[in-house]
Amino acid sequence: MTAVLIHPSQGKGDGLVNADVSLKNPVVWADRPDLLPTLVADQRMALQRRYETEARIWGTYRANLPKYKKVTEGDLVVFTGGGGIWALGRIGYQFSNDRFAAALWTPDEEKGLYEFQYAVEDYRPVELPYALLSEALGHKAKSTFQAMVVYEGERADTVVQALTAATGSATDD
Repeated sequence: MTAVLIHPSQGKGDGLVNADVSLKNPVVWADRPDLLPTLVADQRMALQRRYETEARIWGTYRANLPKYKKVTEGDLVVFTGGGGIWALGRIGYQFSNDRFAAALWTPDEEKGLYEFQYAVEDYRPVELPYALLSEALGHKAKSTFQAMVVYEGERADTVVQALTAATGSATDD
């Protein structure tokens, strides 16, 4: 079943800082020689084979693990924050590595590290209002998607249809 992940990622604090580090700008392996050695062999090989020289990487906290487990490779991810929807992509390789997270991102004092990571494929910056999804999903128009949420089934289809109508396609593919 297809799922859509709505992932706040450009709000206050760590999200705003970390989005610049590895989401808005891909991580170039040659520029960060400290990162790949933090990974176990299987993770390192998977990232290097699939994303030879660079990758956009994002993650989430342990508290979001039940939601993270609902998405799989190829699912749509909608990045929100800063007043609207600012990027779209697809879930790529998923992994969990605390050493990698600690080397890449600034942790939140209360929430900790982004313990569960994923590569972002088909990344595309957009400028869309929250109302596009809020209204399509039957929420109040002022809903701002401040918490990570996963939509499945008909609700996922509704999100994809709304994004496709607004942008021509939900992602670049």
